[in-house]
Amino acid sequence: MSDSPPSTSGSADSGLPPTLESLRKEVDQIKKKQDEESHGISAKIALWVAVVGLIGACISLPAGFDDLHARFWGKPETDVRRGDELGMTYAPQSSSVTFSFNALITNEGKKDDYISGPTGRLSNDSTVSTVYLPLAQTDFDCSSQGVRLSRPIPVRKDVPLPLSCSVTSVVPKPSREPFQSAGTYRLKISLVGRDQKEHFLDFCFPLSEKDLQEMFASRTPVTSRVLSSECR
Repeated sequence: MSDSPPSTSGSADSGLPPTLESLRKEVDQIKKKQDEESHGISAKIALWVAVVGLIGACISLPAGFDDLHARFWGKPETDVRRGDELGMTYAPQSSSVTFSFNALITNEGKKDDYISGPTGRLSNDSTVSTVYLPLAQTDFDCSSQGVRLSRPIPVRKDVPLPLSCSVTSVVPKPSREPFQSAGTYRLKISLVGRDQKEHFLDFCFPLSEKDLQEMFASRTPVTSRVLSSECR
């Protein structure tokens, strides 16, 4: 008869009964599997975060490039359009004529613009005479929505700028140039942008002999409002 102790295989090291030992191993395996899955999810989350960040960078890169391009290479695209009506007042006391008009300035370019001037001239297009009435920058007074504008006039991109302007100049005596005869008169106004591009406002209107006589024979200011036609 052998005196050796009974076999305790599977529980000799832990000191636990076989059933508890197998349960502990199953629990360890479950924890290990959960840890692996947890690390796998973390890795997937990190990967998705990196992908989303890369997509965001790709989206913002063109916008940043556009901003950089607009800052250094962008140009204004300024357009100036006149209104249809033109007001004219002759003041006999000062022998001066005043024109009033409206205009709209827009800029659809990549950079803000500014307008210097305006300057201009008044001539009779129906005669061969080269005589004209010069209009200096100091003769003009412009405002936008009731606010007087200083020069140069800023023109922001994508922000329309309505203008209301008047220009006054003295008509020389006794020649009254260029109001010497009836005909189609042209008020030509020039505005210059940032890139030295010149923009023109052309107002053409008829004056008859009767209009001129009434204007210069009156002792009180004579005001008229005419519709400006397309200049040829």
